[in-house]
Amino acid sequence: MYKGLSVWSPHFYKNSLEDIQRYKKKIAIPSVTLYSQFGKSVDPGLINDGLLKLGFDEVFDITFSCDIASETLKKDLERVEKPAISTLCPTVVRLIETEYPSLVSHLVKMLTPIEISALIIREKYQSMGFKNEDIGIFFLTPCPSWVTKISEISRNENIRINGAIPISDIYPKLLKHIKSKVKM
Repeated sequence: MYKGLSVWSPHFYKNSLEDIQRYKKKIAIPSVTLYSQFGKSVDPGLINDGLLKLGFDEVFDITFSCDIASETLKKDLERVEKPAISTLCPTVVRLIETEYPSLVSHLVKMLTPIEISALIIREKYQSMGFKNEDIGIFFLTPCPSWVTKISEISRNENIRINGAIPISDIYPKLLKHIKSKVKM
């Protein structure tokens, strides 16, 4: 068992909200799917407020990084063998690498919006004088395969994402916060 990680399934490990306390600056990068879990009547700002109440110092809007990724993807698509295969899903990438290695040249080599977000966040806080080890970046994900991907990403100091917290773990706490503010 890895220190600071709790079991998610027999093959995956997850972080918890307690893990964020190790850092001076705690940043959440929520998957866009988090916002759809509460219905149309719940303002995304209220969800972000709930995440701040759970202990994060900042909630980073990944859609900004999605725009950057989209622009770089246009250029990257020109350089890859067709048909191009997206690298946004870690499971698809692992499947190609292990079961269909002849298709590896079709994988679009690009940073994901999560990686771009981490770069932006680290740059911001380092420019404010924070050391890398003081910055905790956590992806709030609906997908177990991102846990594995994040452990691979974390080898790069500039892109390091410190962990992944399943949306299913924080949903009840967020729902309680939202219900206290809005009639659902």
